[in-house]
Amino acid sequence: RVWAAITELAAAGAAVDRITVYSELDRIGLAKPIGGLEYLISLDEGLPQLPHIGSYVETLKGHSIRRRVVLAAQRLMLQAACDDCEIPQLLESLDGLAAKFNDELAQDGTLTSTATMVATEGMEALLRPRTLGPSDIPLPWTSLSHALCGLQRGQLIVLMAATSRGKTSLACQTAIHATARGFTPDIWSMEMSAKSLFRRMIVQQSGCALANRAGQLSFQERDSQREAVAMLADHPIYFATRERSVAAYIRHLRRTDRKSTSLNSSHLGISYA
Repeated sequence: RVWAAITELAAAGAAVDRITVYSELDRIGLAKPIGGLEYLISLDEGLPQLPHIGSYVETLKGHSIRRRVVLAAQRLMLQAACDDCEIPQLLESLDGLAAKFNDELAQDGTLTSTATMVATEGMEALLRPRTLGPSDIPLPWTSLSHALCGLQRGQLIVLMAATSRGKTSLACQTAIHATARGFTPDIWSMEMSAKSLFRRMIVQQSGCALANRAGQLSFQERDSQREAVAMLADHPIYFATRERSVAAYIRHLRRTDRKSTSLNSSHLGISYA
């Protein structure tokens, strides 16, 4: 009887709630036989209210992920306690586990639309020209920085080029420019060591080559190199040297980004293989 009343209301395009269902049942003389309004109230007692159903679902999903993480961590703990398990195999299992949950969280996003963006942000905000904000990272090249409005927070920029085309030079110069302006660069490379990158930065900052010039540097060149080293000591650039996979570096970036947020600073991650 209650379901028949609900379907009738829905077919007529009317709102379906306790009051409208009760009114429909009362209209056909069935409200008292089923127990009245008190019975209708008891049907959805304890259930989440519709305006908050999204939050309720997200809470359930969060608890589900936590339980699965606990079970996966227990299996990983047993694997780590086994003497037959090699360290590279253990780290690969750890990276695979993190990547699996990251992929699920990425696929769990909600859809948006142009209509939603116009309604929530407003037309003027969407049409407002993009400018270089205080949390955006400027580039060393004025024209390029002006065209791109620097590096925006949350951006992922992929640069591809043949060997010896200047990719490493661009990364180092961007990092130096960012750290001198109070940002926190973090470089991960599977091609060059941290020391090699550091020496290249000294060359770029001082304008003096380090190789094949033992005893040939002038006092001015040596002073320029010392100033470059001092600048990079006062404004450090960090190198991720322990991560051996993309998944591991992504976790490292997230940890570092949380620390940067707590310190009220922006974090720039640069990686290349």
